Amino acid sequence: MTEEQRERDRLKKALVAFFTAAKSSGAIRSVNAWATASNLAPNTINPLINGTGNKRLDDETYFKLAVGASKLLGREVSVAELKDETESASNDLTPRQQRLLALLARYPEDRQDEELDALEAALEARLEAMIRKTKPPSPNG
Repeated sequence: MTEEQRERDRLKKALVAFFTAAKSSGAIRSVNAWATASNLAPNTINPLINGTGNKRLDDETYFKLAVGASKLLGREVSVAELKDETESASNDLTPRQQRLLALLARYPEDRQDEELDALEAALEARLEAMIRKTKPPSPNG
């Protein structure tokens, strides 16, 4: 078994364990409920949870699953929790950054790129304005 296969199996077991614990507690009723709260099609995660699939989920899917789980559990769920990993300091997001990502995830999937582009443009414009404002005047005038 390759290292990639071992990692895929580990991630799958971690996701199944998270789902099983959340279902046992009554917080997540079903894979379909979790997928719906995550703005994903049920067949995205159903095969992994029921053991018939072995695909690797991408980062965006994990983020959406974390947002959906957060909605259903009523607490913040991180991607690291879904993967049963401890978050390194470089990967930690501040609560405000997490809030921005959670707000973005609440947009319909077909609007998320458009909203992200608008947010990025607004942030870039504000940054450039701040830089212009703090730049010392040139000696020539």
